[in-house]
Amino acid sequence: HMQARRAVTEALATVFPGASITDESTAEDVSGWDSFTHVQLMFEIETRLGRKIEIRQTYDLETVGALIAYLEQAPSP
Repeated sequence: HMQARRAVTEALATVFPGASITDESTAEDVSGWDSFTHVQLMFEIETRLGRKIEIRQTYDLETVGALIAYLEQAPSP
């Protein structure tokens, strides 16, 4: 399960360089996190995990920790 956490951490650092982001962070907490950068972030995570993410289902996740938990639970195609 560290794979999902590592993928999210690396993707966040790529899309939001220098931002201080924790498991409790929300999109509102991160400067520049909007619908465009959300899609960019999901693409970065997909690339690192080597699988497709259902992006529509990620919009309702409140925090970075919830995103990681979702990715750990989501079935790999």
